[in-house]
Amino acid sequence: MAPVGKTRDAGYQIGVSTTLDVPAEAVLRVLAGARGQECWLGAGARLELEVGAAFRAADGSTGEVRGLGRGERIRVRRHWPDGRWTTQQVAVGRRGARTVMVLHEEGLASGEERELRRDHWRAVARELVRLAEKEAARGAGTEECGPVRRSPHGAGHNAAPWSAREAG
Repeated sequence: MAPVGKTRDAGYQIGVSTTLDVPAEAVLRVLAGARGQECWLGAGARLELEVGAAFRAADGSTGEVRGLGRGERIRVRRHWPDGRWTTQQVAVGRRGARTVMVLHEEGLASGEERELRRDHWRAVARELVRLAEKEAARGAGTEECGPVRRSPHGAGHNAAPWSAREAG
């Protein structure tokens, strides 16, 4: 039997899900904006919501948008300063009147790294929820991203009507 979180092809993976009492559109606006991108991609990271668009974060990691799904999913391939790669995804969906946000990462090296990243993604989710709640209440998206535990790999306002595309 495989260890918890280990896949046959993608190494270890982790996913964190949270349900919000805000419209999905508010969450999508946060994810498309600079503050939301810094929360989930790291300080200094900005990306265009187009397949193939590149980004660089202050921790030295780089990445590329690999897929966009129906205005509700962003998938990036990330290269860490230590030379390893992971794939990260954020997805937003509706569950009745509520919104579900899922943060997922695969390609992790070990069960220990998986646990560290679980803590990281939980902190990211809390910050994104805070930003989405402010966005829904004010419609402005002007809150700054609070402290989020960053990756062990390194130091360290638009709607989101992107269409479904995958990198080849």
